[in-house]
Amino acid sequence: MAIYVVYLLLIAACTALQHTWPAWLLLWGRPPDLALGVVVCAALTGGPVLGCYTGFCSGLLVGSTESALLGGYFIAYMGTGTALGWVRGSVFADRVMVAVVVVLCTAPVVDVIRLIFAPPASPGPWLIQTIVGAPYSALAAAPIYLLVRSIVDRLSETQ
Repeated sequence: MAIYVVYLLLIAACTALQHTWPAWLLLWGRPPDLALGVVVCAALTGGPVLGCYTGFCSGLLVGSTESALLGGYFIAYMGTGTALGWVRGSVFADRVMVAVVVVLCTAPVVDVIRLIFAPPASPGPWLIQTIVGAPYSALAAAPIYLLVRSIVDRLSETQ
């Protein structure tokens, strides 16, 4: 039970940080998708149930802070968390580079799912932000993975 509370707090902190990202660190007006990083890392370290839970909480928090349609966020984040949770325990899933590569690959997929639910007024800036946002989010996934891994290790030691 404690792990769910810790992840909820981590998602809330990452969502707040994502929306208060300094303007001088934005790339083409876009911060990294820190919530997606938490979902990916939680799913890779905790399994499909924890991945789905973090996806639900991330979709709710990110969607509500952006005044967007929540359906796209729920499908994208919960689907990512659940699908990645199934590969937990495989040979390559417990690596920092796997989290970075997975975020690099899933960030455009999440953007396309959100595009289906809420198309932008102009596709040009959306496409540039999607192309730039994926590597930026992938770079942020490395420290997030190390933080999530330490949380999982610490909570598993106490249980």
